[in-house]
Amino acid sequence: MEEKQGLVVRVFRYDPTVDEKPYYASYYVPWREGMTVLEVLRFIYENYEPIAFRYHCRSGVCGACGVMVNGRPVLACRTYVEAPGELVIEPLKNFRVIRDLVVDRRPMLEQTVKLKPWLMRSQRTSGFEKLEWPLEERDKFYLLASCRECYLCRAACPAAEVGFRKPEITRYPGAKFYVRDLATRFLDPREEDKQQRALQLKEDIDAYACTTCKKCWEVCPREFEIPEMMEELRGYIAKAGLGPLNGHIMFADFIKRTGRAVEKQTTPLLELVPEVIDVANPIDEVLFFTGCLIDFRLQKVGLGVIDALRKNNVRVIIPKDQQCCGSPAIRSGLFDVGKAQAIKNIEVFERYGVEKVVMGCPGCLLTWKKNYPKFLYEVEKRQSRLQVYEITEYLVNVIGLDRMNKNFRTVDMTVTYHDSCHLRRGCGIWKEPRELINMIPGLKFREMNEYDVCCGSGGGVRAGRRPVSVEIGKRKADNIMAANVEGVIVECPFCYIQIRDMLQQFYGGKVKVLYLVDLIAEAYKGAESW
Repeated sequence: MEEKQGLVVRVFRYDPTVDEKPYYASYYVPWREGMTVLEVLRFIYENYEPIAFRYHCRSGVCGACGVMVNGRPVLACRTYVEAPGELVIEPLKNFRVIRDLVVDRRPMLEQTVKLKPWLMRSQRTSGFEKLEWPLEERDKFYLLASCRECYLCRAACPAAEVGFRKPEITRYPGAKFYVRDLATRFLDPREEDKQQRALQLKEDIDAYACTTCKKCWEVCPREFEIPEMMEELRGYIAKAGLGPLNGHIMFADFIKRTGRAVEKQTTPLLELVPEVIDVANPIDEVLFFTGCLIDFRLQKVGLGVIDALRKNNVRVIIPKDQQCCGSPAIRSGLFDVGKAQAIKNIEVFERYGVEKVVMGCPGCLLTWKKNYPKFLYEVEKRQSRLQVYEITEYLVNVIGLDRMNKNFRTVDMTVTYHDSCHLRRGCGIWKEPRELINMIPGLKFREMNEYDVCCGSGGGVRAGRRPVSVEIGKRKADNIMAANVEGVIVECPFCYIQIRDMLQQFYGGKVKVLYLVDLIAEAYKGAESW
């Protein structure tokens, strides 16, 4: 007789009236195709014992049934159990637990009331009024007003986790409050005091604590492009004269004065290499956009990018008059600075008549992919023929693993990998780095816990809200150390510097921080000088 397929479900249990501490209870639940997590919970309640959990509409509208399933925030009624196996169901993170899976939402409701998310007007109007309301803004208003208020964004957010544990560092509550409660106010033409709304964003929400990591977008049932909204809202703060923060202004001013976001300390990469790196019988030709950190701080990474391309018979052109991509300004809401940089760089790179642009910085890549097309259309009403690639994306998807030079030497090391937020969620690149890691002989790869959680450097948080950045960074350092590895591989200069500093600060630098192209260059016996 065929054995029935089923689920082993571990449920977080805690009743503060009788339990000294939380515990997990295990239940067997028969599995069937199309079963939801909410049906699993109802089966346990009806066939084993009462467990406390919230639900109401059972159709993903009310947002009441949020729980953590295998570490991920989900709506129980909309999450299907795809196959038999094990489930761990816990209450949403970053909330006080009332009982079992029921969390205390009262502080969130109190925060909403404090923000006064209703229309603020000095006098009542009689009858209908004609509104000048651009269609794009009106559509966005109604979209944001459909927020489920499920708080999955808060449960996923590394900055909100800091706010929950250490409110003295930040009061940042999560995306719902600026998406549903304040963004709709900025979009409403009837709203009179937008200056006060900008002040609420800066002071009550602590808008500059958001790392724009897109974890909220990843779990949002409505799939709101939340980080982009945060950048727009930071733009409102800047227009109101209330921001950005001093750390952001310093970078933006430096970009306007010099075309770069950081000052020169050692010989920049652009002064170390010729404009053209020729190879015999090239299979392709690319432009290399270095970005400020690779040019001025991590020159070895830039050499590794060039070497990886050269070893695969790619002719490389490195425009010497390229400038900062503008990302530091854009992320803090200074769009005019970012737009000016976009137009300058597009003009420089289009001059060569080469369409492919390779980068080693996900922040630059995201800016070129997401912001540049919009800026170029706003200014010149056209599209660019330039196609941008991150170096691992180019090697795996354009050169191709079958054509790639695999003349590697053994690199004997145990490593893990940290996913850059801009690279994984911003640009959808996460398989390619792992494919390259697994190609290098001798590397023993281990996934760490929370491999795709932010390191704390993005969104201008390291520059403007350093205490928040350090708290998030320590969480990343803890996970790296728990993986028991010799090295952590990154593919982002901001992540590289942040993780290196966090490992040094909290663990004395016991784990090496390695850029993937550095490892590839080492496997190719190192980058050469010209």
